[in-house]
Amino acid sequence: MDISKTAIEKIKNVLIVVLVLSTILLLYFLWSDSTVGDFSLAGLGSSRAEPIPAKSVLNPDKITVSFGAENYTVIAPTAADWDGSAPSAGMGAGIIQELQAFSLSGMILTSVISKNDFVDVMRARSIMADFPFTMPFAEFCSEYGLRGLTRTDLIESFTGVAYSEASPNSVFFFNKREERYYRLAADGSDADFESLISGIEGRGNASFYPLRMYSGIENEVMIPLDMQISMEPIPYWGAVDGMGEDEGDEGAGMAKKLFGNSFDFTRKITEGNGTTVYMYGYGERVLVLNQDGSFEYSASGRDSNGVPSFFEALDIALDFISQHGALEACGMTADRLYLRKVETDPDGGRGYRFSFGFSTGGYAVHYLNDEALVVGTMGDQATYFKQNLIDCQDIISYPEDWAEQEALRPFDLLTENFMPIFDVLDGLQIALEPEGSEAGADAGADMAKEMAFEAVVRGVSDVSAGYLRREPSFAWEAEGYGAPDGGVGAGAGGQQGTGAGVGAGTGGQPGAGSQQGTGAGGQQADAWMYGDQLPDMLLPVWVFTVMGVDFYFDMYGGDLVGHTA
Repeated sequence: MDISKTAIEKIKNVLIVVLVLSTILLLYFLWSDSTVGDFSLAGLGSSRAEPIPAKSVLNPDKITVSFGAENYTVIAPTAADWDGSAPSAGMGAGIIQELQAFSLSGMILTSVISKNDFVDVMRARSIMADFPFTMPFAEFCSEYGLRGLTRTDLIESFTGVAYSEASPNSVFFFNKREERYYRLAADGSDADFESLISGIEGRGNASFYPLRMYSGIENEVMIPLDMQISMEPIPYWGAVDGMGEDEGDEGAGMAKKLFGNSFDFTRKITEGNGTTVYMYGYGERVLVLNQDGSFEYSASGRDSNGVPSFFEALDIALDFISQHGALEACGMTADRLYLRKVETDPDGGRGYRFSFGFSTGGYAVHYLNDEALVVGTMGDQATYFKQNLIDCQDIISYPEDWAEQEALRPFDLLTENFMPIFDVLDGLQIALEPEGSEAGADAGADMAKEMAFEAVVRGVSDVSAGYLRREPSFAWEAEGYGAPDGGVGAGAGGQQGTGAGVGAGTGGQPGAGSQQGTGAGGQQADAWMYGDQLPDMLLPVWVFTVMGVDFYFDMYGGDLVGHTA
């Protein structure tokens, strides 16, 4: 029996419909199993965001330069100093270029040296770059084209690199956390570190000196004697608002983007403190939205593959930030981001956890017991993401020139506050014992204080200037920076400071004794308003790191305003 053309066309149409529906069904199952990197957070960055190069976040946090004769400086490194990618006036190659030249030397021999030998050689004319994290040596050499240095298997990881005129055909790598120091010596070298040192010397830098020269106690940490510094309190707001109960739809939209187009197996839990939790399936993916605007996302990582290298994992983390972060929403650019800490995955060693900080006005912004950005990787995926960025107005945003002020001397702060530091460390059960002291528990009060001072000074591992993010409960009037309405605000220690503006200018510092100081910060309260909300403040601080604990002191008032746990 013949089949008409009409019947054949109907059959074709039915088959086409079946095929389309099958394709849609298959795509549904495929998309529902997509990995973390396939999704973008709603409203938190573009899927076409510019990638962040790994090398842009790998600058050392400080460079120490000795000009000889106990004359030192410490600088925050620029790209010109480190890798020569942005040469400045009077500057040639950076440290990386000189290392590349050194790596082309013929035979390079590596030896382990003592800490004392390293300290002695660095007292000569020298330059030393310190990282705040540990980096694998072989991968670093491969990434930066230092293949001539990879012939050694002595060095596994390092936290810094140095050169000294006392050993002109050598470079030094070191791991201060493990107190391991290495000398790489060549018969001859075309590297010219001296030109780099001379270029820095010609800038007119602040003078730093070893802590031992102030205290008489052996410690090579560099601190300035006097320092004119342009740092003022900077206003900030939470980076992500509206993530509480009133904006639940926005939170759901973010969760949908993270969990995939299928939202059928997602549960929403609202806790008593206002925190909102979205959970996909049986905990395979979890998104936590906090009241302060921060959020955390985690995924199981069970579908991850491979064991990436340090730099591969860092690229995965940075790609996740560029695609899912809120740098643009916070008025922040990628060049202000830097790597603060690196931890390896304790379970199987297949991943890393990278903690990132950011700077404002060239100074690092410190959080109390928290980080601005954290990305965890497992295999070829990002499986954890925490964002706690803030929206702050950078110094360069204001046309007014902030006058340089005389910051309190760091050593004076140390001598006046060593007992509070000692008590905090004692409360944290961190043992501090002065070397060579056999005084017993029945030592007199003066002897006990002397022992505590010596122990604290020996325990200092870093001193730097920066900004501290105060907790959201920060009260304007409580800090003497001027009341927003032009009223009288209480200064530190009970002093008064009359504030016409919220910025604390030179005249706006808390008055000494019972005197009053008129606030002349020049910024009116409405200049800081965000709708009807006043911002919190980033406070200029001296940061003392003692036995791994950071202590923050008001740079101009001298008060201990916080410490890490």
